[in-house]
Amino acid sequence: MIRNDSEAKHARGIQLRFEELEWLRRLCLSIPKDDLLPCLVAHRGFHNIKDRNDKRPLENSLSAFETAWTSGIHLCECDIAVTKDEKLVLAHDDNFSRLALDSESRNSTKLVGDLTFRELMSLPLKSGIRPPLLIDVLRSALAISDESKLVIEIKPGNEIAASSLARLLIRYPDLRKAVAMIMSFDAVTMHRLQAELNIDRPDINNYRTNNMAKNTSKSGLPRLTSFDHFGTMRASFSSQHRALSSIGLNLSQMNLDQHQHHSIPQEEESHNNQGLFTVAPTRYVPMPKLMLLTVSGPPKRPCELQVGVQDLSPIENWLRTADGSSLDGVYLQFQNSMMTPEGAASLQQLSERFLIGVWGFSGKDPDDYETLKWLVRQGNCSYVNTDLPHCFRNDILVQTTD
Repeated sequence: MIRNDSEAKHARGIQLRFEELEWLRRLCLSIPKDDLLPCLVAHRGFHNIKDRNDKRPLENSLSAFETAWTSGIHLCECDIAVTKDEKLVLAHDDNFSRLALDSESRNSTKLVGDLTFRELMSLPLKSGIRPPLLIDVLRSALAISDESKLVIEIKPGNEIAASSLARLLIRYPDLRKAVAMIMSFDAVTMHRLQAELNIDRPDINNYRTNNMAKNTSKSGLPRLTSFDHFGTMRASFSSQHRALSSIGLNLSQMNLDQHQHHSIPQEEESHNNQGLFTVAPTRYVPMPKLMLLTVSGPPKRPCELQVGVQDLSPIENWLRTADGSSLDGVYLQFQNSMMTPEGAASLQQLSERFLIGVWGFSGKDPDDYETLKWLVRQGNCSYVNTDLPHCFRNDILVQTTD
């Protein structure tokens, strides 16, 4: 009897997850792909906001992103941090106590920055899996589709994560395809990131002349450089590359001045179906968009900038610098006034100069299809965050077998 009850609960759990997945797939099919779906941003992937994993994956997990992308979602938002031994990992909080299988364990209460990657691997979350490395998620996005991309948030003051991310994107242009945009509440961090991403590079023709010969095998084809599951280089084609023991892992230990000549965006690394990367000349791969997060209410942290849709004039000064460079846009906190003709007109006017995204608080701000449609079509917003609640579309319901 006990065994039958256990098997029944297991079967019911599988059914619940299947119903949730089918709902997501039907929802994606119902959203116009020409304008609305590309602007929808799944906040921390397809997850349950109450940290349950009986129906949906946990937030910021590889499964949360892969489920979203394979179901039709284009953009997923994530948060990054850097471990003690400088691995870029996905994490929203300062530690993993909220999501850990054992919330009272020593490692779950440690700051992410005080954990080594080995400790991270021995820290199972409620779903039974460890937090993923950023490079794991980027590789999944590249493998799934050209539309599958991350929106990466950098927490205020986390300049180490920002610098590590810059080095990753400079060194491996192919990964840029999987990052739509990077954002933070910290304007200083974002402008420094922009400066790092805009490092001057030598002429591409000199690079090709000096490097293509030694990157070519006897057969005349580009040599392959392979990587293990964690991004570690197994084989390399120059002494400088051999010095880089990890890719996407110990990034902040790299010397940009020494290695940036091998990061020319036109020299793209692509992968074949054996998981191997090749280096071959190709077209320029643009950097992700860079945006500044703002709040509509009184700031809770020193770095937060407050702005309302009634007066968006301060934004230009926050985004532009004295040398003429500028961030690409602003990610505004939702306000009810955005849903009025006057608010939409204000957003439209701002969108003529900058990209606009909108984020909101779960359970407090509207998170539904009509809000998405208004903000995109009337306000010309490029990004709209969502936690994908069941009420997102009242005509798309979870179909149960009960």
